[in-house]
This record gives sequence, structure tokens and C-alpha cells, in this order.
Amino acid sequence: MVVVELFYALRDAEWKENFVYKAGSRFTVQFMTRVRLLTHVLYVVGLFLSESAFASGLPAGQVVSWGTVVLPYLPPGKSFTNIAAGGHHNLGILNDGTVLGWGCNDSGQVAIPNGLSNVVAVAGGRDYTVDTFGHSLALKSDGTVVAWGYGYVGQTNVPAGLSNVVSISAGLDFSLALKSDGTLVTWGSIGSQTGLSNIVAISAGGGWTHGGGHAMALANDGSVFAWGDNSFNMATVPAGLSNVIAISAGGTHNLVLKSDGTVIAWGNTASGQTNVPSGLTNVIAIAAGGSNSLALKRDGTVVAWGDNSKGQTNVPPGLSNVVSIASGFSHCVALTSDGKIVAWGNNDFGSANAPGALNDVVTAAGGGNFTLALRKNGTVAGWGLLPLPNGLSNITAISAGSFHALALRNDHSVTAWGLNQNGQTNVPTGLMNVIGIAAGGLDYSSGFSLALKGDGTVVAWGLGLNGQTNVIAGLSNVTSIAAGGTHGLALKQDGSVIAWGSNSAGQTNVPPTVTNVIAISAGGAHSLALKADGSVVSWGDVPGLNGLTNIVAIAAGKHHSVALRADGQVIAWGGNSEGQTNVPVVLGKVAFIAVGGSVDFSNSRYRSYSLAIPVGLQFTSLQVTNHTATFGLRTFAGEQYGVECSTNFIDGGWAELPIGTISGNGFDAFVTDTNAVPPTKFYRLKRL
Repeated sequence: MVVVELFYALRDAEWKENFVYKAGSRFTVQFMTRVRLLTHVLYVVGLFLSESAFASGLPAGQVVSWGTVVLPYLPPGKSFTNIAAGGHHNLGILNDGTVLGWGCNDSGQVAIPNGLSNVVAVAGGRDYTVDTFGHSLALKSDGTVVAWGYGYVGQTNVPAGLSNVVSISAGLDFSLALKSDGTLVTWGSIGSQTGLSNIVAISAGGGWTHGGGHAMALANDGSVFAWGDNSFNMATVPAGLSNVIAISAGGTHNLVLKSDGTVIAWGNTASGQTNVPSGLTNVIAIAAGGSNSLALKRDGTVVAWGDNSKGQTNVPPGLSNVVSIASGFSHCVALTSDGKIVAWGNNDFGSANAPGALNDVVTAAGGGNFTLALRKNGTVAGWGLLPLPNGLSNITAISAGSFHALALRNDHSVTAWGLNQNGQTNVPTGLMNVIGIAAGGLDYSSGFSLALKGDGTVVAWGLGLNGQTNVIAGLSNVTSIAAGGTHGLALKQDGSVIAWGSNSAGQTNVPPTVTNVIAISAGGAHSLALKADGSVVSWGDVPGLNGLTNIVAIAAGKHHSVALRADGQVIAWGGNSEGQTNVPVVLGKVAFIAVGGSVDFSNSRYRSYSLAIPVGLQFTSLQVTNHTATFGLRTFAGEQYGVECSTNFIDGGWAELPIGTISGNGFDAFVTDTNAVPPTKFYRLKRL
């Protein structure tokens, strides 16, 4: 397997007694990366006591993304207290009253408003005209409501002065609020319902037709009211229905929970969404999706029925201790008693991902409408519109084009999958000894692939209309490759860059200042080069950003660029039509960056997003006195840590530092080695 090791290196810090390093000190910090094959537990290489002193951190294993596809960072110590699902997005309330949103963000529905706090309930809706659009609601502890996302028909226009709200719900382009006096307030595409009083619960349906959403209300006497679209009799409440304690409106069907723990359903029956399983009892909560249904039982298990075209009724085996459920249009979400999220079903937009659930990722790649994550065990996780092939294991590197992907195995062979109009997934017969891969292309019709061999030569295949597969004759001594929209880049051993392919925006006109390069990245029609001095050179249709220094990693998207500074901070610039340069404030220090995006022909718009893996385990300080090294390490409550040391930086040379297990408490812990002698000693931190 492969782990990307990330080192913070202190320049000009010679080995000497009475030396003190603290994070953020006066020493210049340099960031370096290296890839090694590992066969054992994830760890962090820590302090290097030699000619320089080092502190380091490995990725926490979470993938964070922003732009059109959002997967937020779940900080250590945070857990969920409540959940809600929109059409293709989710909202979750954290234990500090803030909100995380993830999934599709085409209309800003998971772009949580800055400063939103003290939230006690959330709700997500969807749009009819554009399936990936939606809106979101949050109810604050003071009884006010905040709305954001798509608001074309007024569904985000919270009525002025609305207060004393105790419950909210979001449907097909409309919103509902229940006030403490038992009255309803509606806004958006659905009409108001007069004459209702003593209401204790509300639910907004998804619908199939514009302006065709429906809604339900539950009165304190156990009776149910419904109004709005009645195309499948959703607004026709069954005669004699009584003793209802909970309601849920789906796409074109309804569920109600009775006081005896049984479920009643009516409306559209086409997908079996109203066929309540025989003998279903002891139900304590219900959730109606687009064409599927969920029930939470008293024992903490979940029962699902109805449409399963996206796996939305495939409840994960062993799922238990569930306290809350929600269903989007074709995905499902469950909250467990320990504050964790479990999601399943349609993952085309990342809505079936759970923040923090992927916690062993070492690198990621963004495609047009899909994302890949390489896990530390050599397998690949993926979400979006490009299914993963079977048998994808022993992977050491991944690369994503617009609509195809490449994976490098530990035997140096290449696996390719995805669209293949131009042969971009036809790996050349006999291609072996590959050490690097790059997938390129602007859209579904322009894919091509590059492979770097161990002898320093480059092989290309796929669409070559713009010369992107015409590798420069005699190209050798290459150490890195990059594939853009319709051009390729190669970094040579001497720090020079070679470019070929389309030059529509000058993306292959390598500037004469591009020397001493240590990393490259190719975007839609622009190129980036990272120099050894930490500066970045950009050429093509995305200009560079003035004042960039201490940069350690770069990534070029179709219309934007992202850079990672030595202090772990992310900087993004260029096009921001989809929020791809709006770096999340809570992201903190980052260890890895990537980008994704392409043209979405389903609604003639551009999809773009950015990816990051936050820094996880890290040392925070170092003091060396009389051959005694004392270093601090960041801990989190409930976690346990260990430290290993070695005089040789090899897998087999590590031994436990005899300090015992370190129990995290949310503060820095301090570890001492009384035998820290030069010339070289290595330390690494691991989570037990």
C-alpha cells in the first residue's frame, strides 16, 4: 500500500543543545512529500533530530470537498445530534449547535451561512425544474428560521418577523413552519392551508411536478390533514385514520405512524413504497423518500421498502442503535446513538457519504462527476456517476479525468475504467513498470491518459486530436506527469518542464522562468509549476496569484487553481462559479489537495469542486537539552497514542519508545526521550 508522508522541515536549524522548536516559530517551515510502500498500521513520521529538526503529520484520513460536491470536515470530538435529507443533500446538527451540509451543492443548498449557530432542527427540500437544485432550512433555539439555497419561487424567503417556530419542513420548492401556538406558516410554491389549528407536526413532500408538492399536518387529537398535489391521492387522507403520532410526506406518497407502533401508507404504489411490510410493529419513527420508505424500530434497527434502483432499501448489515432516520429523493441517512452518521443509496452527488466515515484515506482524485479516494489498505472508495470496477485492490495511486479514471497497482500495472470513446481506457498491451499515471480530458468526448515508466519515459493513449497524446520525441528523465483538458506536462529530473498538446490559451508555452520545478499540475487550459523556493508559476487562461510563497503543493482545475502552504493552509483562486475557491473556514491545516470538475450536459452547466485531506496526527513542539528530547503532540479526547523511534528510516527499524500509552484529553501531551543523540534519530506518532 502507499502512504503519503508529510514533513514539516525547519530550515537553518542545526543540531545543537538547548534548541527549542514550536509550531509557528521564527524558523522558516518547508513542506515536503514522499510516497513509500507500507504493509502495516497507519502512522505519522514525527521529529527528525539531525542536521534539521522536523515536525510532521499524516492525513487524518478524511476527504473534504467544496464546490458543486460537498463533503465537510468533521472535527475531532464533534458528533451529530440531528439529521435531515433533501433531494440530493444532507444536513446534520453538531453537538455544538452548528450545522454541516454535504452532497450536491449545485444551488448552494449545503453552503451553510457563516455564523449559523444555536440550531435545533434542519430541513432540506428539492427543486422540480433542475433535479440537483435544492434549498435548506435551519430552526434556531430562539424560534427564528434561516433559509438558503435555491429560492426561485420564494422558498428561501422567510416571512418577515417569523418567530416562535417549533418545527420546520422543506418540500418541492416550498417551506413550512409550525409555531408554538399550533398555527402554520407556508412560503414558496405551495398555497397556505387555512383553518388548521392545534397542529403538533408538519411534513412537506417532494412531488414530481412543478408547483405540485404536497404537505401534511398532524393535529393534537391524532388526526391528519393533507393538501397540495393530489395526482396520486396523496392529499386524500384515508377515512377513519386516527391515533397518529408521526407523519412523513414523500415524493408522491405518505407515511403515518400510529400510537400502537404500526405504519399506514397511501399514495403512489408503483415502486412498492406504500406496501408496508407485513407484521411491522414497534415502530418509533418513519421517513418517506422519493419512492421509498423507512421505519425505525424500538430496538434501534431500520426497515426499508419501496424503490431500490439506487440501493436505498439496502440497509447496511449490522446497522443498530439508530435514533433518527431521514430519506432524500433516493438516498437514506441514519443517526446512531453515539452521534455518528450512516448513509446509503444514491451517491451520485456524495449524499450517501458520511462526514468522517472515511477516516483512512491517503490520497484523493476529483473527476468530472465522480470522486476517488485511495485508502491505506490499497482499496479505492468512490462516489459520483462513475462506478468502480470489481477487484480494485493493491492500488498505490489514482487519477481521475472528466469521465474516466486510472489506478496504478503495486505490480506497476495500470487499470483504467469509464467512458472509452477515444480509447482512453484501452491500456496499451504490455505496459509495465509504470510509476506514475495521469488522466485528462475536458468532457465526455475528450479523454486521454498518460503513464510514466520507471525508465523516465512517457506513454500516452486516448484522444489525440489536439496533440495531447503526441509525447515529445526523445522525452526522457521524466520524474512526474500531469494531464490537463487537452494538454500534457512532464517534469524532468533537472527541474525543467516540457509541455505538449493544445495551446489554445498558451497553456503549453512554458515561461522561461520555469526552472528548479519540483511539482506540476495541468488544468483545463492552464498549467502550474511549483518551484523549489516555494513560489508558483501559472500560464494559460488562469493567471497566477501574486504573493504566493512557501507553497508545498498545487492543483489545477478547469477554471481554478488551489495551492497548499507550508503551514497547512489552502489558497484557491480563479473561477468561482460553483464555490470551488471558497475554502471552508473550519478546514484547518491540510495535508493534500486536488480538484475536479467538467461540463454537465444534463443541465448545460459547469460542475467544479475542490478536495482536501486535513492534517491528522502531528507533533507540535520540540526541545533538545543535554541529549534529552521533549516534544509535544496534539491529542483528542477518547483517542490513544503511541510513539516509536528509530536510528534508520526504514519500515523494520522502529521500536516502541518506553513511555506507555498516551491517553488523549483534547490538549497537548508531552513525551521525553533521554537518549536523543546525534547524528540522526527518527520518531513517529501513531493512533492506537
